[in-house]
Amino acid sequence: MQATTLAQNLMRAFAPKRAPHSFMPRQQMKQQATAALNQKAVEFLQFRDNRKAITTGEPLATADRNDIFRHNREMLTDLWHGRNLDVALARAEMLVQSFKILLSLYVDEDKLPTTWRIIHDAVDCLNLFNNQKKIADYKTNHHTLRDLELLIDLLDNWLKFVPIGAVDEVSRYNIGFQICYYFNRLMCFRADDVAAAFRVIRGASIESTAVKHGLKASKLREQTLFVGQVLYRLSMVSDEYAHIEPARSIPELRAKGYTQLADLPILKKLADRARALYCVPFESKFGVFYFDWEIYNREISNGYVQIMLKLK
Repeated sequence: MQATTLAQNLMRAFAPKRAPHSFMPRQQMKQQATAALNQKAVEFLQFRDNRKAITTGEPLATADRNDIFRHNREMLTDLWHGRNLDVALARAEMLVQSFKILLSLYVDEDKLPTTWRIIHDAVDCLNLFNNQKKIADYKTNHHTLRDLELLIDLLDNWLKFVPIGAVDEVSRYNIGFQICYYFNRLMCFRADDVAAAFRVIRGASIESTAVKHGLKASKLREQTLFVGQVLYRLSMVSDEYAHIEPARSIPELRAKGYTQLADLPILKKLADRARALYCVPFESKFGVFYFDWEIYNREISNGYVQIMLKLK
């Protein structure tokens, strides 16, 4: 998911939104357009000033930067060796997203094309790794993930100059991003698949649930594990559910944390809080947007209603 640039946001703000048969007087139209332009110009300057303020100052301490680098190298080593893949892959994807957000504070995506290219290549190599992780060996993994290794080294160099305030802001926003992104993803699944998976996680029989939702038992088992992976990604950045371990079987999914999260109102409350606490303040302050909230709201609303109906 890409951030929109300040220029793109200005263009969107000025896009025509009149009704097909608007008869607003031209002078009134001019006044409204001028007011909108002035408001957006003020916002643009405020975004610029806020970005400048957060990206200047005392850089991250060397010890903290070394800890981040060591943590990232340990994660990369796990991926090379095929160890702790659920955790390592999740951390790798969060790392890439953090770098994207951090870079967005400094430049829009039409600047520093080589650096942005490294980020996109890291995303591609993680996707490739995820597709072949069950069959690849160390040598293949090492080759596949070379772009991620390059990103880790590049980030370490960047962090020599990044203030602690910027790191904190990016970390908080990435928490909100992860929660909203995976909740949105869950709401875009087929309603029957999500409702059935929630029932199984909360203890219902796979066979009877499959019949109830018109699914094959084998397909439901597979889909339930996949929904469990999404719930795990939500739990990783949530203080209340951070203790949850990756689940590789249905019995493991029936642990307390997963049964609590397999509850749509609880998930929505978690996502709403993340949006209000982490996403909106960051976006309003810096003009960096990784969500189109209009589309997000529509998808959440539609998915929520459909899944709740299936859960009755």
